Amino acid sequence: MLLSTLYGTVLFVFATCVAQGLGDVTCVNGSSTFENMLQGYRFDLQVANLQFVNLTDSQYDHPWTLLGVNLPIKLSLGLSGGVLGPLDQISLTNEAENCTSGLSTSITGIIKYDNLTLTFNTMTAKFLLWEIVGKTTINFAPCISTAFTNVGYLGTDCSMTFFEWQDTCDPDIELVIPNNSWTDSFVGFFVRRAFNSSPLPQNARNEMQALVNYYLTKYWCYSFR
Repeated sequence: MLLSTLYGTVLFVFATCVAQGLGDVTCVNGSSTFENMLQGYRFDLQVANLQFVNLTDSQYDHPWTLLGVNLPIKLSLGLSGGVLGPLDQISLTNEAENCTSGLSTSITGIIKYDNLTLTFNTMTAKFLLWEIVGKTTINFAPCISTAFTNVGYLGTDCSMTFFEWQDTCDPDIELVIPNNSWTDSFVGFFVRRAFNSSPLPQNARNEMQALVNYYLTKYWCYSFR
């Protein structure tokens, strides 16, 4: 009888928690909270000397499409000696929203990296029969939509729950090629087109996402301690 009563009590408490968790959503301006998160992010990057990061070498093919159809040609890019930064120059571009529903609290905001520069000391590009070797510098200001959530059913569960690239804000691409021949200009045209459509290689995206996930989540979780 006692076990039955305890079991029923546990089920009631669990059902009550679920009902609270699925309650009405209340949202307020969360810009102040998000700015505190960004301030902590900047501080930690400066202390850890992570304003500029070195990227691992990468090799990938950039496909070409025409009217949605993949063409049987590609641009092969080899990138080494990559440096990305400054990563501490980051700002909030919209009014952040802080929403609560029962025991779940979340905050959303769009962040922007100001004056970000990506440099590769050595770039090898091959298109069809021609190949060039040079150096490239890309200046741009990527925007990222983010969301962080805390669920308090069983203690505290903080995490980044959304991360999506929004815009690269018209990247400015500078190619330095030792020989200014017509083949260099020809291949260079396709290199610029490739970087215009996707200025951040995957290894750079992974590095930025890891930093945002670690440091912004850290300061989001601090507010629940």
